[in-house]
Amino acid sequence: MDLIASHRNYQWLCNIITGDENWVLYVNHTLKRQWLGVGQVGVTTPKNDLHRKKSMLSVWWSVKGIIHSALLPAGCNINADLYCQQLDWIAAKLQGKQDRIYFLDDNA
Repeated sequence: MDLIASHRNYQWLCNIITGDENWVLYVNHTLKRQWLGVGQVGVTTPKNDLHRKKSMLSVWWSVKGIIHSALLPAGCNINADLYCQQLDWIAAKLQGKQDRIYFLDDNA
């Protein structure tokens, strides 16, 4: 009986949802192939700008996979209002699919 009582139930781990944000750089390389004969020099390509476009990518997932992802407009950062709005979206998506939701927020 002790063996049965000591068995731990880890089902609650399936209810954990976590998220993360990261900057995504738009790098649009347009390189073209060149046919060069012997002794010919190819056309030089200038380097990309130092300050490329970047957007914020926000992804929320659980052990079952990605639940919600959003590519925020350029220059938009995550603030308290947007964070709460994303939590509401996730709760609405999972309503009726999961009985409990545990949000794990690690902002380290």
